[in-house]
Amino acid sequence: MATTASFPSETRAVGEARQFVLIAGEVPDEAAGDVALLVSEVASNAVLHARSPFTVTVERDGSNLRVAVSDNSAVLPVVKNLSNEATTGRGLRILGALAQDWGVEPDGDGKTVWFEVDLDEVAIA
Repeated sequence: MATTASFPSETRAVGEARQFVLIAGEVPDEAAGDVALLVSEVASNAVLHARSPFTVTVERDGSNLRVAVSDNSAVLPVVKNLSNEATTGRGLRILGALAQDWGVEPDGDGKTVWFEVDLDEVAIA
């Protein structure tokens, strides 16, 4: 069963989204750091780049956790090749490194960025 919450386009909402996912997804302490980082990256992108309110949907099936963040910008994120000196732009690379799977789905006038993690795998990594 999915649980959804909406957040304003404000920096403080990133932390609120993180807490929502950890609680709604019943994320174990051993996996909380990685999951919190993934949520922070995707929610931050909604605030900084989409500049729109966003919705977070959490689904848990056994040890599989799926988190989807929907915003009102149709601009799709792109993995960038960055210099070592760049201070931003690594969020999608972090998704690729920590999530078992992730993707982006256009959604009318907006998009949904989602990721999945196996909490049992994250907890032992």
